[in-house]
Amino acid sequence: MADYQYAIGEDPGEMLNLEDDLGVMPPHPAPFLEWATSYETGTGMMQGDGWPSCEWHFDFLDATMLATLRTYCPNKSAVVYITTLKADLTTYGTFQAVMIWPDDRDYRMGRAVTDFTIQFTHLEEID
Repeated sequence: MADYQYAIGEDPGEMLNLEDDLGVMPPHPAPFLEWATSYETGTGMMQGDGWPSCEWHFDFLDATMLATLRTYCPNKSAVVYITTLKADLTTYGTFQAVMIWPDDRDYRMGRAVTDFTIQFTHLEEID
């Protein structure tokens, strides 16, 4: 059984655990941003605004792991469901998210990659 609860799927009822089901090592805990931007209000208070986002960073993915993740985002972006660590880095949440494939041209499909980050934006927590 997996030590981590990271999961991904195209449907919230059919999500697969990265470790147990997909054979992908879990990402490093990456920043979970609770809002996209912050600004000072007229009262001097700070306000957070915009959609939450997070990143999954992998030190290493072999060609099979990379191809597995790519099936969820065959283009530049795709709507997916993920289970990921929340901002407190101790609890997990399940979210609908926009998965954004990196622009980095230093990798090629069919080969292993290092230092690889996938971005998830517009996170909306689901029950």
